[in-house]
Amino acid sequence: ISMQAGCNTMSGSFTVDDDGSLRVESMATTEIGCEPALMAQDAAIAGFVESGPVATLDGDQLTLRTPQGTVTLVDRGVVEPDAPLVGTVWTADTSITGESVSSLPLGAVATLTIADGVAAVQTGCNSGSASVSLAGGTLSFGPMSLTEIACDGDAAALEHLVVAALRGDLTVSIEAGSLTLLRADGTGLRFVAS
Repeated sequence: ISMQAGCNTMSGSFTVDDDGSLRVESMATTEIGCEPALMAQDAAIAGFVESGPVATLDGDQLTLRTPQGTVTLVDRGVVEPDAPLVGTVWTADTSITGESVSSLPLGAVATLTIADGVAAVQTGCNSGSASVSLAGGTLSFGPMSLTEIACDGDAAALEHLVVAALRGDLTVSIEAGSLTLLRADGTGLRFVAS
């Protein structure tokens, strides 16, 4: 089981008893320092789940009940469906290098919009396009043509990241309003739907 209640991510192994009781072993947790209210919320949810609630699933709704209270959860895909890859304006927000992620230069904005087999790109400085095709979970970019405005600072740094990332074959992952494009070497960009 893996869960997040506003701050840290908690996870652990579980079993379900014949009566539907959820039995969670001691959970591991990340150790992000959050505001006290969020830390208290994490602790309360962890304690609730570790107390052995009875779990019932009805369609897209999971209900966990104990004598102390009830928590009802709805499938994320129902509450926050995945944005479509095609036709959405995606704004770059994170650079990915293997296991590490970092924010993008703050002084510029880069966007990606895919429609009719073309990826329209704003790099933070220049604009351009590339042919693009989707097969399975792979998005393949052709050569990118760009305007040739001279940039420096954050705009130039962002353009370098975008142009390096959006070439060749990338795996596509969309979760709600977040798009992740990764190259085979583990580098890539994450975007949010605008």
